[in-house]
Amino acid sequence: MRDILDQCFIDRATWGLDIWEEELTLKTNLTDSYEVRRSRIKAKLIGTGTFTKQNILNLANAFSRKQNAKYLPLYEQYAFQLIYEIGDLISYGDLKAAFERVKPAHLALLVYIVAHFEIHNSIRQVSAYASIVEFPFLGDGHGIWMACNNSTEA
Repeated sequence: MRDILDQCFIDRATWGLDIWEEELTLKTNLTDSYEVRRSRIKAKLIGTGTFTKQNILNLANAFSRKQNAKYLPLYEQYAFQLIYEIGDLISYGDLKAAFERVKPAHLALLVYIVAHFEIHNSIRQVSAYASIVEFPFLGDGHGIWMACNNSTEA
């Protein structure tokens, strides 16, 4: 009986993920882990409505194991950054696809993977104690590149 009830909750569902995916018109890929499939389902449920800071964080955290993604707007560059600690990002490809569906076309998405980060008083400065790997995705999907440095300032 408990197993049936678990299927009603995304974070506990197993065989019920097929039903969630069907209801949300998501493609079922049985080779993906439950964690990846759950992230896709959460993203689909979250990824509607206005593109606000809270919606961005909710969507970003759908792909975060620790629910600890950080968001930094880059208004002058028409972009925004999502920052994850190493090992926290569940599915990079699905994260990109989810944001491409909901973000305004003129905004670029920058995903930073860091070993450790602190956000200083100046919200525009992120210091990392290890290398930062940056993956910018423009609206047209071009321009994948990497840059490594010890800190960055927007």
